[in-house]
Amino acid sequence: MLTQYLAVREIGAAVFPTELVTIISVLMVMSGPSLAYAVADRVSERALAWWGALTVACLLTLPIGIRLLTAFLVALGAELIVLLVVFLLAGLFTSAFFAIFLPRLAASEGGSFPRRYALELAGALTALAPIGLGLPWHGLLLLFYGLIVLVVHLGLDRPRLTLATAVGAALLGAAWPTLDARTMEFYCRGYLGMKNPRSLAAAYSPYQRVDVVQNGTDRLLLLDGIEFYGEGMLHQFNFYIADLPGRLVKNRRKALVIGAGSLNSTAYLIRQGFSVVTIDLDPVVAEFGMTWFADWHRLRPGDFELRIGDARRWLAERSDERFDLVVIDVPAAYHLQTSLLYTPEFLTLVRDRLDPDGLFALNTTGSDLADPSAASVISGACRVFPALVGVKGASVDLVFLYGGRRLPMTIAELKTHVAGFEPGDIEIYSDVTLRTIAHATPPHTTDRLVALLATLQARLPGRSE
Repeated sequence: MLTQYLAVREIGAAVFPTELVTIISVLMVMSGPSLAYAVADRVSERALAWWGALTVACLLTLPIGIRLLTAFLVALGAELIVLLVVFLLAGLFTSAFFAIFLPRLAASEGGSFPRRYALELAGALTALAPIGLGLPWHGLLLLFYGLIVLVVHLGLDRPRLTLATAVGAALLGAAWPTLDARTMEFYCRGYLGMKNPRSLAAAYSPYQRVDVVQNGTDRLLLLDGIEFYGEGMLHQFNFYIADLPGRLVKNRRKALVIGAGSLNSTAYLIRQGFSVVTIDLDPVVAEFGMTWFADWHRLRPGDFELRIGDARRWLAERSDERFDLVVIDVPAAYHLQTSLLYTPEFLTLVRDRLDPDGLFALNTTGSDLADPSAASVISGACRVFPALVGVKGASVDLVFLYGGRRLPMTIAELKTHVAGFEPGDIEIYSDVTLRTIAHATPPHTTDRLVALLATLQARLPGRSE
């Protein structure tokens, strides 16, 4: 059970972290025992010994091996077979061996059914209890390595082999932070195409793997191996998502930023005079943003109010609280959790928390109005907000959406603000233009998560541009 948990999380962090990949990962890891049961009677003791040796080798390298293999295949241009190879190895060499080994071991040891079943439950608790209690990732790995040594001891009963495995597992466990950092750097070069990456920090939160990587002069925040924030692009992106809408609102009293990230959106609004509340589901992201991007945002504890939790629940529980500006600064709709923040249901919560002259800002995740994810998000926003405007600058190549009960600026005033910053071409989409698009496009709702499906399809290995 612990092997399956680690394998699914590592596959998600290496291949692409979506619910679809997670489901496929679970199916592939769980399919191993089914395949093993089918051939159990035809596997000789010698073949099982070799299978066990390969399984132990794969398990010892599991915490870094999946990312190494993924990056290696992508660097060779074999993106289309990444999923197949990774899932095949995960199915055969994470849990399949145990489906044959454990019944044979139990049969040889004898014992009553209650005793065997009690041992089965004890084994499950050995994995589930540490996971449920929030044991840190490194602690889970040390437990994982200890159980591998136990398997070798029970299966072979050869002290020298047990000792050799224990020494190898101990060395891997002690060296894991360094090995993990070097693996992440290899992954960044092979999978993400970075030239000179250097891993600065990494952690596994309950939701995702969080990394901070230095690539030349650019410092990046990666969530499950996907680049979401970087100092080099922050100035342009955060101008559109936070700085520009902050300049447009009439009153600069209170702002809400949904999504901590590198905390640069928060910093822009604080410098404009807003009292800022920032909310993020993942405490590790907020911690890394505060620690590793401090040179850029220059925030200190107490400069803003940080809340950890689900933005949907947080807004629903504060029906009397109002904001002059709400910035939805979350990753693209790759996950169900973030995809739900683009729906009319959530945007209705945002609208109801805005002051009459308040404004909201949202990245539509698309580069033009023909993009299915952007069009569906815009369609949902048109159902909620009486007034909308869209803007796209060449420096970011994303369509940003601003809206409220009424707009605090004209199209000409908006273009003037953007022209003072944007060095490239500028496109402004009026309310009429946006509603024309929305009229022909079904909205991104909880029943029709088209933005999630569209962005997911574009980022699967073999489909990336």
